[in-house]
Amino acid sequence: MSRAHRLSAVILARDANQDVYCEAHTAEVDMMTVDHVMPRAVVTRGLAADDDEPSNLVAACGRCNSMKRDLTLPVFALYLMESHGWTVPQALAMMERVRAATTRKVSK
Repeated sequence: MSRAHRLSAVILARDANQDVYCEAHTAEVDMMTVDHVMPRAVVTRGLAADDDEPSNLVAACGRCNSMKRDLTLPVFALYLMESHGWTVPQALAMMERVRAATTRKVSK
């Protein structure tokens, strides 16, 4: 098993196979993925480091991962409010779930 596959399994387990953005569980969606909280495009521009560290990865359903694309977390929250009718409390709760997930310890 490659490092990427091992890391994906670790992140999915850490996040209990639940999307940290929309809270969908693996059983509720077609595909669960691992998303970079700080997008690789931002990391590539030198604005952040360690893009494949657990502190930058979260479980996300394919739909959320696709919607987030290369948006930063605050911009994604604004997008969800503007385009999908999320309220400020929903967006703040989502951002808190991301913070909580990315600060949990993992065993590689």
